Amino acid sequence: MKRGSALTILVVLMILSLALVGSLTENEERGAMKLGPTLPLVYGSLPRITSSGIMGQWMLNSSTRLIIYNYVSGSPGVHFRGICNGLGLSVGVIQYHLEHLTSQGLLTSRRDRRYRRYFEARRFSEEEMEVISTLRSETARRAISIILESPRITHGALASTLGISSQGLTWLMGRLKEEGAVGVESDCRYVRYTINEGYRETLVDCLGFL
Repeated sequence: MKRGSALTILVVLMILSLALVGSLTENEERGAMKLGPTLPLVYGSLPRITSSGIMGQWMLNSSTRLIIYNYVSGSPGVHFRGICNGLGLSVGVIQYHLEHLTSQGLLTSRRDRRYRRYFEARRFSEEEMEVISTLRSETARRAISIILESPRITHGALASTLGISSQGLTWLMGRLKEEGAVGVESDCRYVRYTINEGYRETLVDCLGFL
């Protein structure tokens, strides 16, 4: 067979393959959209697709799936309801696409007490995902920022600055201490809080993602 003929056949086969993938994706999208409304192809300005390989590209060929992937990529640690509320999509649609994205290794998730939080796969270490999950709480995030700016701040001063009760702060600091982020010092009069040096760099880096 001549080289030109072989090349022509190869091009035809590639076109047929692309048409087949497009047809499968269109049918899948139509089935998924029965569960809820649709959105435009582009969401914001977060084109962070880093997957490689034919399967990864095919998995993101659905416009809704691409929107969800980019939303999670731009909001690391967002929980399930946060995705639903942020995108205005139904629970069924979000659940359908998240199952596909996680099963194919494009997204990953971790349990954080009451929530399941989602992250772009292979982007963060386990420690970073734990810290980001903690910082997703606005009160915890503010507390960490205040302690970074005012090392050895007293319990009373921190509670007053945050506008929460002493008991509420005790619970929060207990959680942060358990996770290794905060150190607690106490003397006869005061309880003071510091950031553990081993966590300082990670905390500062993770604050930049939120």
